[in-house]
Amino acid sequence: MTREEICDVGIYLQDIRLSLEDMALEVGDIGAQLLKECLEDPPVDPPVIPDNDLAGALALGLTTQEIINFRVTSEITGFSISQKDGFYLNHTKLGEWLETMPGTRWTDGNWCIVFWHKNEKIVRSFEYSSPGDTSKNLERKPASQPLTDSLTAYVKNHTEGTILDSWKLRGGDSVGFFKTTLCHDGLRTTDERTNVEWINW
Repeated sequence: MTREEICDVGIYLQDIRLSLEDMALEVGDIGAQLLKECLEDPPVDPPVIPDNDLAGALALGLTTQEIINFRVTSEITGFSISQKDGFYLNHTKLGEWLETMPGTRWTDGNWCIVFWHKNEKIVRSFEYSSPGDTSKNLERKPASQPLTDSLTAYVKNHTEGTILDSWKLRGGDSVGFFKTTLCHDGLRTTDERTNVEWINW
């Protein structure tokens, strides 16, 4: 290789080095901008909902906050929802929980729901359960009102001025249903519950 050829190779390599330096500076600028945007508006990962887990949930309305510590003593053996018939939930201790009469009828617990709203896990009892009861057909006014609207109204009842003011149950929401012994209106018995049945509404 002649001296002239060696010089040409050296110039070529120098050009490559300069090009790589320019690219590094450009990539560095892009990285710095992305980091700045990330710090100003960090991405929010969707919440991971562990199956059958109420840990960290916020109980609203007349539902006792202690519901998150209720013992899981019964397993759901059947669950369904339909627009016509409402809810069906059967469990292994059906008819075995302590019965009381806090008002005008006997009850052994509550129907409950757990869901995510504004990155907060919410748990709420929405109706009393009669002893041995496996079904709940929510009253709808008018009768043609969608089940979604009825359940939204039930859950928001007595929770004015809370995080639920702007909440509405929508299709695609991850929602869990379960039953407990009494957990509503300050009434408690044996602090038991079923596991949670999770569905995509």
